[in-house]
Amino acid sequence: MNEELGSDHISALFALMGAARGISNNELEELAGFRIDGELRRTLNRRHLVASTREGNKPYVHELTDAGWKRCEAELAGGRLRSSRYLPGALYMVLDGLGHYLQREQKPLAHVFCQELPHDHTDSKVIHLHRRRR
Repeated sequence: MNEELGSDHISALFALMGAARGISNNELEELAGFRIDGELRRTLNRRHLVASTREGNKPYVHELTDAGWKRCEAELAGGRLRSSRYLPGALYMVLDGLGHYLQREQKPLAHVFCQELPHDHTDSKVIHLHRRRR
């Protein structure tokens, strides 16, 4: 699903997905190791995937638009990206967002990655392990 956009563009979208809020270039650089500026920003803005605002001389603040969120959803099921200098930082922002979700919802990571997980799988496994420890 990564037609028309390069790996750096998709990595930027993933980083913003991981942030799940408006984020300044300074904070993005601190968390992901890159900024969304120049042609990268203009392309994402032109395609209405990212809204970028700037007050005075302050750094740009970027946030995914609805179309940007939909593009990220499509990319999750898409093929592998070509190498990108931004991908490692973007990946860690996505993983951080996933970790916060799992903590907030009190869900184990297996619920995300297992193809089929019986409804009582986690509870029965915990009970079984607890009984073995006694």
